[in-house]
Amino acid sequence: MPDGSYFLNDIGKRMDISPKYIEKEARSQLKEIYRILDSYRGSQDYNKEFEHKIAVLVDDGIATGATMMASAQWLSRYLNSKELIIAAPLAPRDILGELKNFADMVVVPFTPDSLIAIGRFYESFDQVTDDQVKKIMKKYGYNPS
Repeated sequence: MPDGSYFLNDIGKRMDISPKYIEKEARSQLKEIYRILDSYRGSQDYNKEFEHKIAVLVDDGIATGATMMASAQWLSRYLNSKELIIAAPLAPRDILGELKNFADMVVVPFTPDSLIAIGRFYESFDQVTDDQVKKIMKKYGYNPS
């Protein structure tokens, strides 16, 4: 998360991963978070733009839930939004209950019993580039200062 915190769900806790590796990976990811914030928003600050608004946290699909739970936990702690909604087109049925602990509402229309790879549910699952994101943001009126 932008504050340097990270979240390990039950799957992450059960895996035999050294704390040293986790710390190293967390530092690496934090650098990438800062790069993205600066690139997309022009700043690492959040000010009060989300305060008392409905925040919708969207993912293209939820596999283990770890990323979504970590993001929701951070948003709840730092953004002071009025309501937090988690939305994704698909997630395994068995993690929906856990996701509900992190948001006011969870919207997931397709819940297969098992979910090995999100990409197999899409015709095209290419990465979205920074330039594509910025173009979409600009199209819908978000121009960071």
